[in-house]
Amino acid sequence: MPAPASAPALTTHLPALAATHFLLEGILTLVVPLAVLIVIAVWYVRIWRGGMGQR
Repeated sequence: MPAPASAPALTTHLPALAATHFLLEGILTLVVPLAVLIVIAVWYVRIWRGGMGQR
């Protein structure tokens, strides 16, 4: 039974999709922890450092 006409088009895009997935995963692995640290630092400065004079 022959393969459908769309099968070759799909298989030619799979390496590009895999590369995009790994690239996005690598970027998120670096960006998410940095974003969490930045959010915690901003929270610390605004709440604890900035609010000390009001108490």
